[in-house]
Amino acid sequence: MKNLKELSIECSINLHKRTHGVKFTNRTSKAIKEIRKFAKKTMNVNDIRIDTLLNKEICKNGPRRIPFRMKIRLCKKNWVSERGNGTWVVFVTYVNPTCKK
Repeated sequence: MKNLKELSIECSINLHKRTHGVKFTNRTSKAIKEIRKFAKKTMNVNDIRIDTLLNKEICKNGPRRIPFRMKIRLCKKNWVSERGNGTWVVFVTYVNPTCKK
């Protein structure tokens, strides 16, 4: 059982290489799907929740111009439902970069 502890990591994801060659109208939805895929691969959890601030940051410049790179935080938590059984959930949030090179 390798998924027994809560975990939080910050990582930067390159959205430009993941959405290269995609139609302009589909870029924002493709970026969201790629973030979900990245979180699923990194944390080994199927249930991914994306924060509204992250969604707004992706859609900020319109559907055509998504950011090249984004810094995100992946938080894996044990989510206990009303029935009492717990499942693992990954919350993906946007990290505002404080300094740029």
